[in-house]
Amino acid sequence: MVNICMVTYNRLEFTRQAVASIQRHTHCPFILTVVDNGSSDGTGDWLRERQRQGVIKNLRLLDKNVGVAKAANLGWVQEPQAEYYVKFDNDIVIQKDGWLERMIEVIEAVPMLGMIGYNFEPVTVPLSKINGCRIRVKIANLGGACVLIPARTQQWLGYWREDYGFYGEEDADYGFRVALAGLWSAYMEDEWIGIHLPNGRAANIDLNSAVADLEGQTPAARKYRQWKDAQRQINTAPAGPFETNVKGYLSGKKSLYAPTSWHPEQAEKKPPPKTGAMPAEEGKDGRFEKMRLNVGFFPYCPDACALYRVILPAHAMQGGERFSVDIVARPEETYSKLSSADIIIIQRALNRAFLTSIPYWQACGKVVGYELDDNLHEIPKTNVNSTRGHLRAYMDDIMRVCDFHVFSTEPLRDYYGKLLGLRAENSFVIPNAVALKAYQNAAAGKVDGKVRIGFVGSSTHMEDVGAFFQPVRKAIQESGDRVTFVLMGWTREDVKSCPQFEGMDVEAHEEVPIMKFADNLVSLGLDIAIAPLLNNEFNRCKSAIKILEYGAARCAVVASDIEPYRLIGNGAHGFLASTEEQWYQAVKSLIENPALRREMADNLHRLVAEKYEISAVRSQWLQMLEAVRSRFANRFERSPRLLSCESLNP
Repeated sequence: MVNICMVTYNRLEFTRQAVASIQRHTHCPFILTVVDNGSSDGTGDWLRERQRQGVIKNLRLLDKNVGVAKAANLGWVQEPQAEYYVKFDNDIVIQKDGWLERMIEVIEAVPMLGMIGYNFEPVTVPLSKINGCRIRVKIANLGGACVLIPARTQQWLGYWREDYGFYGEEDADYGFRVALAGLWSAYMEDEWIGIHLPNGRAANIDLNSAVADLEGQTPAARKYRQWKDAQRQINTAPAGPFETNVKGYLSGKKSLYAPTSWHPEQAEKKPPPKTGAMPAEEGKDGRFEKMRLNVGFFPYCPDACALYRVILPAHAMQGGERFSVDIVARPEETYSKLSSADIIIIQRALNRAFLTSIPYWQACGKVVGYELDDNLHEIPKTNVNSTRGHLRAYMDDIMRVCDFHVFSTEPLRDYYGKLLGLRAENSFVIPNAVALKAYQNAAAGKVDGKVRIGFVGSSTHMEDVGAFFQPVRKAIQESGDRVTFVLMGWTREDVKSCPQFEGMDVEAHEEVPIMKFADNLVSLGLDIAIAPLLNNEFNRCKSAIKILEYGAARCAVVASDIEPYRLIGNGAHGFLASTEEQWYQAVKSLIENPALRREMADNLHRLVAEKYEISAVRSQWLQMLEAVRSRFANRFERSPRLLSCESLNP
């Protein structure tokens, strides 16, 4: 037996159409239960008449609006012996026969499904074929307009969470618990089973603002939609009910089982909570060992981190037999590319939306990694990015939920391993690397004309540059007009705001898009490049990417004697300096000795080519992916994509 539960609150004309569509197109045994939330437009009288006619079996007319979730739960508990519960919104109109029978067939044929529904969203979801059923497994929560939940799921997860007020997020909350229980949420194949009143499909809701697109809606519909948006914004606000519950589930402080206030005695029926990142899968049966896995990189933004930690590795790994690598380059590609990915690597994600996305991905058989290139917990206060510290709490939670982690340096791995208690065997260190072909026009060393000394990096390094610039300035001034000092990544205003440059003739070049960085650096024709860094926790965790860029551009280098830069050795591939005298002597000697400049530049270029060119580091990325593939092998048994491939290609 199926308990179809509808919650009503005014909008009588919608309710008439919804109930009529159920009567017309449902041909398997069902019970219609309606709970009215205190309507004032005659809905109650109309419902009483439908009950008298035998259309409605269970009718509960409430004196006041108790909210969608609580009212839906009241309808749910009216038929405790029902095998299936359907939440059917009163703005849904079914237009085809067999809609309910097919839902039951699918939910029974695919045991991994925790809930199944029909898609009334304005976007489509990719198809998979599992156990002979064509379904649309969603790597996010289902819209709750028309969903079926079997008794087996209800016994494990309970009811709709009732702490979301009048409207919003009870469906997202339930879907999140389904994912944490290791189950799927899916839509049926038919995405045009009916219409969502008043415009045919549900409104498109902006994920950041939680506000719906109101284009084309009537004044009455717009007013109602704005009221719902206000409720949703309350529920999805930082530290609001949804975020609080999510963090409770992930920490294990809140059970995945949600009782209802209509049956408070059931509150004690709590299964063991499932929390945090899904554990590594022990053993493997080899079913997918020979399959080519899809790897999806999700870059934070198109900056230097994306270039070195996403774009270059992804391109280097293209064409392999074991892995197909892709990048989510545009927002509109996100859902389709991540749906088809088996291994997802997200880069320095700070958005709290990832807290809910990752468990959905994991429940769908995907393995999720977190890539990080900077110590975002130790950003100096003088760095403009330090103002984003409030996002670190989300970053911590996101990292804990991920299955594995990739860092650019060992100190960075050790820092976060200790801070967050990350598993060492699932933490990988892969150094940054450059693509030398991007620097192919770099000169082998310039010995004629003025000596060009420069620093490449944004003005966020102003404190680093300022701390060591006096001895550099002294060496430059002593050389008279034979030397030009160059800055790349600084505006004229930045230069004026730095007192160390006062009175100097500085050639300043503003920041360029990262894909033009190499060409721009080469065009500067630098003979000597400096890499100053203060000795603090943030800098100690940094990579040597600046040294690698200088080496690729064939510059002689003077760098701070700090961990990231010690790969050059003092005097072999450049100079290391920690005192003002060492800085002065190193810069002075390179200014005065063209042969030494050329020798050091060539030595550093060879070092980069041998150890830090992307083709040399490619194997480390592939080894990491193989380790992840092996350790989480059985996770892929839950993958709709791989199972679909297997069923279509036996």
